[in-house]
Amino acid sequence: MKSKKVLIFTILSLAYLIALYLFYENKLSVFLLTSAYAFSYIIYGLYHHIEEKDLNLKIFLEYVLIGFTTLFLLKVLILP
Repeated sequence: MKSKKVLIFTILSLAYLIALYLFYENKLSVFLLTSAYAFSYIIYGLYHHIEEKDLNLKIFLEYVLIGFTTLFLLKVLILP
């Protein structure tokens, strides 16, 4: 089961990178793609820990903060 989850997230990451390459010149598209990727990272992490039955507030906040911090930093770099 774990390898299936890793494969799904790897495919999602590759699709994100390909989309970034294709829409690199359109800053709004890049920001929207990055937002979708950050959101999917949060959802994937929460789903993983729900399946493992070890989700707690600390883990939840970790995923949310990492996702939004990454999104914020990329927004500063992409759309100044």
